[in-house]
Amino acid sequence: MNLEKAEQSNKSMVVIACVLAGLTFIGIILSATVIELPLNWWSLIDVIIFLSLAYGVHKKSRACAVLLFAWFTLNQLILLTTIKSGASAPVTLILGYFLFKGMQGTFTYHKHHISDTSIVDDGDKGKWYKRLNLVSFYLSILVWSLLFLLVITSVVIINTSILPSAVAQVLLMIFLILVVVGNVVFSLTSIGLGIASLVKREKKRKFSIMGIIFSGLFALIYFTVVPILISSYP
Repeated sequence: MNLEKAEQSNKSMVVIACVLAGLTFIGIILSATVIELPLNWWSLIDVIIFLSLAYGVHKKSRACAVLLFAWFTLNQLILLTTIKSGASAPVTLILGYFLFKGMQGTFTYHKHHISDTSIVDDGDKGKWYKRLNLVSFYLSILVWSLLFLLVITSVVIINTSILPSAVAQVLLMIFLILVVVGNVVFSLTSIGLGIASLVKREKKRKFSIMGIIFSGLFALIYFTVVPILISSYP
């Protein structure tokens, strides 16, 4: 793949991610108002993640390209097990193909541009803080991904009998504690690194801002909802 095709594949990946975010948002609205779809307001997490990763791919981030392809694949597998129909398989395969080509194009782009100008400023080369913005952003994505995984795992365990009831409850409680505690640590770390990056860097602040917003949103929900649940517990 030459540089021109790599850039075209990268742009196609960005467009597909934005379209998926838009369709998901429209599906949420339709599911809440007109017709019943396997979507709810939790699916807004998908919208946020698709748009965030689309921006990362636009900035030629290889990590975001891999995460976007993986997130799309995970969503399609969940959708397939939910609706138990292969009617959307052709569209899924086509979108998956172009997303894979976009991921490949992003890696090819970096082979032609050894210096990663989309991430590191010339004035920041060699600085210890040069990647704090990306670490903050990736941690924020990890926080919401783990929460989404917890929800899916809970639904599977509750609605199936793959494990004995007592064992399922214990495993689910352990998983819940690990995810919640881990997410609190990850979100607070993401906020701290994002703020540190904003203080140290004069440019390339968008990833830091997104990391702070996404992690701050989780922290806000956690520290608002958890005290209410504890106070209402008999």
